[in-house]
Amino acid sequence: MKPAQCCPDCGVAVGVMHEDLCCVAGCSRTGLQRRDCGHSGSVCGTAWTGYRPGEFECAEWGWYSVVRAGSGYARVSEEEPGACADLNRLYEDAVWSSEHVRWVRVAHGC
Repeated sequence: MKPAQCCPDCGVAVGVMHEDLCCVAGCSRTGLQRRDCGHSGSVCGTAWTGYRPGEFECAEWGWYSVVRAGSGYARVSEEEPGACADLNRLYEDAVWSSEHVRWVRVAHGC
């Protein structure tokens, strides 16, 4: 997965803070969409990294999925045609770390 040079919503370049009403901007406190987090942009604002929130971690960990007719989402490799970041798995197997400002994997016990 290659990074995008500009945010697909507000158009800022990599390294530049998202605009206040950007639909792509993530909250640095929750990792979720900033528009709905309840914090002000000055408190939780993030810069465009080239990836939508969670996509970088999914790529780093090889978490991809596709939608298959009749069976829903299936976990696949990055090479599978139509593969995209498996954000469902991200929310199941990772937690947001406001300290590290990124998603971190969680260990599941037996």
